Amino acid sequence: MQSVTTFSPLLVHYLIDTSSVVAIERSDRSAEERDEVWRMIVSLLQDKRMRLLDIVGDELRRNAGDEYFDRAIARLREWSRTPANFSATKPLNQMESFFLTEIIDQFPKMSGIGARGERADPYLVCLGRAGGYIVVTEESPR
Repeated sequence: MQSVTTFSPLLVHYLIDTSSVVAIERSDRSAEERDEVWRMIVSLLQDKRMRLLDIVGDELRRNAGDEYFDRAIARLREWSRTPANFSATKPLNQMESFFLTEIIDQFPKMSGIGARGERADPYLVCLGRAGGYIVVTEESPR
């Protein structure tokens, strides 16, 4: 997975999960309110204060065909037509590997064992913890 650099404590940095990206489109908010949320997300992405890991992009694409996933994918394509704007994952460093093992041991359902494809959740939590990110997710505690 990805090595994460700790950022300045003066600025808040975020990692966003698939569930949050899709929840925007699933919400019962007006189109104008959803547009405003997307404008804020795009601004954070452009300012490099929010990151979308490629594993989140993979999870979105695996669920293509679902109306809400398709709408989220379309919104992200408005921001960028290239997958390069998803932060590529790299091998985990020793600290990140320790955190990932600890997270999976403590919350085994988080990794979605038996689910189709790899889930981003444990990696986001691990990288958030290691790099000082706030993880944005709609997942419930498991």
